[in-house]
Amino acid sequence: MKQAVINILRLGEVAYKSLVRNRLRSTLTLLGVAAGMFLFTAVTALQDSLDRALTKAAADSSLIVFQADRFCPSTSILPEHYSREISKMSGVKGVYPIQIWVNNCGASLDVITFRGITPDYLKSIEKHLKIVDGSLSGWPSRNDAAVVPESFAKLRNLSVGDMFDAAGVKAHVVAISQSDRPEDATSIYVPLDFLQQTSRMGLGNVTMFQVDAADAKRLDALAIEIDARYRTGTTSTKTRAKSEFFTETAGQMLELIGFSKWLGVGAVIAVLGLLSNSALLAVRGRIKEAAIYQTIGWSRLHVACLTLWEGIILGIVGGIIGAGACILLLSLSPLTMGNEGVSLMIQASPETIVSSLGVSVLLGLIATLWPAWAAARKPLADSLR
Repeated sequence: MKQAVINILRLGEVAYKSLVRNRLRSTLTLLGVAAGMFLFTAVTALQDSLDRALTKAAADSSLIVFQADRFCPSTSILPEHYSREISKMSGVKGVYPIQIWVNNCGASLDVITFRGITPDYLKSIEKHLKIVDGSLSGWPSRNDAAVVPESFAKLRNLSVGDMFDAAGVKAHVVAISQSDRPEDATSIYVPLDFLQQTSRMGLGNVTMFQVDAADAKRLDALAIEIDARYRTGTTSTKTRAKSEFFTETAGQMLELIGFSKWLGVGAVIAVLGLLSNSALLAVRGRIKEAAIYQTIGWSRLHVACLTLWEGIILGIVGGIIGAGACILLLSLSPLTMGNEGVSLMIQASPETIVSSLGVSVLLGLIATLWPAWAAARKPLADSLR
């Protein structure tokens, strides 16, 4: 039994040599498999990035206060003095006024999001930021100081000390950061008063407030209390838990990602068909070769395993090329997707890579089952003729 398993494993070397002998067919098949797995990996990375963002948002015990009936950050205008009134409410641990400025409110790729924040807010999120270049100490020294996410810095080839212009805002890079939180990993942080003037909203007005609650169990009650306080005021509010806000705002992104799943399914079907067709051509092209193998003592199982090995090798190599190309692209040219000021960075996690490679191997095996069976069942006498 042990020797039989060893013999089947050794067939992998024979299959590899067979693929090398047919360079053109093998190369074209590999390119097709790599293209399909590139698309599959990209779609999977997109889905996983949103899932991770939703999971992290669900763990956040904060409230988001916007102007009622707003449909875009630029249409939400709240008086900044609301923060002082909200901070006096029972159960409120902290209130942070935030100005948001985006280059596109709809669901789209490569969204640029500026967040105007106070020094207190920067201090509260400092634990979530990993500064890879520069220092936050440069923040108070310049009115146009910007803490830039690493993905944006790579995309624009920015370094500490550079000036840049994005979405109509000119700022000076004082630090480049990394973060595992979606909003920190995709937002450019600048001083609140600087963005208020640059965005022409004016001093004294902000887009939203982030309210940190002392007790996460009282989020709903606190949201009702805040909205009731300003229901009859000049500017009414809509307050939601941060997780609820993220899920609702990500609705259009969910629709887009839902459609992308069909692209992933199409890529899988294309790879399956391509590998199966390549295996059938290989079987038909070596009928005499298979007959000789059987003549010298190969069993039908060995003939079938030879074809299966070819499919597995093509699946592994094609998957490595396709997934590797996708990871390289996302690393060199980071992509962000956003909607109404909420954005996420598309990243391929280790789990995404493993699943893509696993799918490519499985497809190689499944696609060659029928060709392997067809090669093994052909009578030896017919093959010799």
